[in-house]
Amino acid sequence: APSDIREAVDDLVYHLERMSDAVVPIVTDMSEVKGMPILIGVVTDENIQPLMGPIDEDNYWPNGYTILTKDQRVVLAAPSSTGVRNAIYGLLEDHLGCHWFAPGRIGEHIPRHSTVTFDIPGGVETVKPFYEIRLPWYSSYRSIGPELERADAIETNDRLLFKIRNRMEKRGYYGHYWYKIYTEDVFTRYPDLAPFYDGKRHPSAKESGGQICMS
Repeated sequence: APSDIREAVDDLVYHLERMSDAVVPIVTDMSEVKGMPILIGVVTDENIQPLMGPIDEDNYWPNGYTILTKDQRVVLAAPSSTGVRNAIYGLLEDHLGCHWFAPGRIGEHIPRHSTVTFDIPGGVETVKPFYEIRLPWYSSYRSIGPELERADAIETNDRLLFKIRNRMEKRGYYGHYWYKIYTEDVFTRYPDLAPFYDGKRHPSAKESGGQICMS
């Protein structure tokens, strides 16, 4: 499995084991399955496609997923690996009551159950995001010195996992980006685009200071 799916599968196991004290093995051979399996993967997987049947990928864009219960199996599937990852956290949050209120272990809420159960009306749920950009800015201090660098690395990893668990993502780019669009060549051809202050135009195509005249 792609690394991002495998990491999410490991996290699913972590949550299920903390939730119920059950031992949840990960196998790649269906002959090794005991009990009710959770099949996780893209919709074209040979073990998933027969259960899913034909799909319309427009129903999944961008990075949507399906949770399916069929033939004594639970299926978490999507056309993309990011969608598969979202299916894992959709199951944990929307159906098993897990929440991640802040980065790190301190922000985890994992309910305890002696038996893990959930119900999906009709046995199938297909979810796709309402928004393409679902990634609020999360700032942090800058590292100064070895100890803070180590702390910052841990915090950075915790923040990344927090975003993944909460199905945050973005498509495209936002931020300090004018300098990529309004280059020096553009300012040369269209000087009135440059910001005007102190009695003259100030063209700049630098990341730290590139702006355009919005008037």
